[in-house]
Amino acid sequence: MILFKEFVLRLSKIKKLPSSLINIFLLINWKKQNVFHIFKDNILNEEFFTDSDKEKLTDLYISVKKLMSRLNTIARIYKYKKAVKYDINTDLHLNSLDDLSENEKITLLENNTLYNFKLRDLISCWKLALLNSQGLFSKPILVKNPYTNLPFKKHNLFNIYFKCLNMYVNLPLCVTTFFKCNMTISKFQIYYYVTLKEVAIINFLNSNNVYEMFEQILNLLHDNRKIVNYLTFTNYCPPSTRLKAVKIFKPLLLNYLLSKFSCNPIIKEQKLNLLKKQLIDLIDKHPTFGFERGYEVMKYIPLAERPSRSQPPPPPAPLITQIRNRRTTLRRRRPSRQSFNFSESDSDESSGLDIVENVTSPSQEMTTINITPPPPPINIVIPPPPPAVIPVSRPTIVPPPPPISNPFQPSRQLPRTPVRNNRLITTRQNISQLNNNLQLRVNRRNNINGLNFLRR
Repeated sequence: MILFKEFVLRLSKIKKLPSSLINIFLLINWKKQNVFHIFKDNILNEEFFTDSDKEKLTDLYISVKKLMSRLNTIARIYKYKKAVKYDINTDLHLNSLDDLSENEKITLLENNTLYNFKLRDLISCWKLALLNSQGLFSKPILVKNPYTNLPFKKHNLFNIYFKCLNMYVNLPLCVTTFFKCNMTISKFQIYYYVTLKEVAIINFLNSNNVYEMFEQILNLLHDNRKIVNYLTFTNYCPPSTRLKAVKIFKPLLLNYLLSKFSCNPIIKEQKLNLLKKQLIDLIDKHPTFGFERGYEVMKYIPLAERPSRSQPPPPPAPLITQIRNRRTTLRRRRPSRQSFNFSESDSDESSGLDIVENVTSPSQEMTTINITPPPPPINIVIPPPPPAVIPVSRPTIVPPPPPISNPFQPSRQLPRTPVRNNRLITTRQNISQLNNNLQLRVNRRNNINGLNFLRR
């Protein structure tokens, strides 16, 4: 864009266009990064420019674009002359490229090196890259140079696409969709997600990964356990059994994965109905799928679907039954000394809680009362009370009073002077006391019986 604006200023001076028009044009396009957007938005669809100004700007734009195209052509020729030619002149199947026409091959400049390719080989690599998947998840990637394993640049992808249009070949749908998404992977995943999901399922079945496919077979049998009568494979089945199971259930596995992971509800419903029919036919022909029961397959019912062995509690009785039971219990608790004749209104078959009494004569009442004799007395022998236990009095010992101690006196104290020998101190004290008490009255004689005394 800097080069484009510089050419606009120089050519406007040569064509002697008004500077005010050029300044307004550049000011409007100050932040634009695409030359084609400038021509469309700020020349053709601009409302503030008159028709004469639009003609002048259109003429200026065409002149600038021609000059830039010529410079790009010169730079491209220079790059091609200085680039290194790759010494392989065959396609990916090692067939010579000289036998092909010019419409069937292409030369691409990548990293200052010229590579010759067959277009059909590039289309195949491009399709595999866009339909790449990991397991049941799609993960498209950019097509890479088969000689360097580096992704092609975007301009070379456009060159390949336009070269394929000249070859008059029906391009794959994924390549056409990728071109409509401006060669961007993120947009391609959004607009082509439904088809990419189904392609990932097909790639998963074609990968021949026995371990993961057997796991999906276990999921298939679990989700349709009532149709197959709760049959499943054991945990200790040998690898040969798993290989055989993958071969038997592979057609059913495609319908199962599409019915479960497809984003199209119509396909999900159709594949689910087809899967149920296939399972019913398989279980009718082979009740154990052609495997040994107990060793390779077994019947497993989940805990939530197993019948409960304990009987449920009975339902609660109605209200009238509870009232009748309560009356029966109260009658049993009454003393049976007199028996009364109850009328029909007191029977259990009466409908209400109202009690109706019948008035009878005293004579009739006396005749209907049965007096029962009193029961014989019962002699109960009461045992004598046990002798009273006299408690033994024990002398009470009064504890001595606690010693009076100074609470501020420390319990442990180190002596300030070193510990001395008490016997040595006592001996010295006695000697000094004897010296003090000894008083010698010495006469003028200095020698008594051969003893010499010194005066102090």
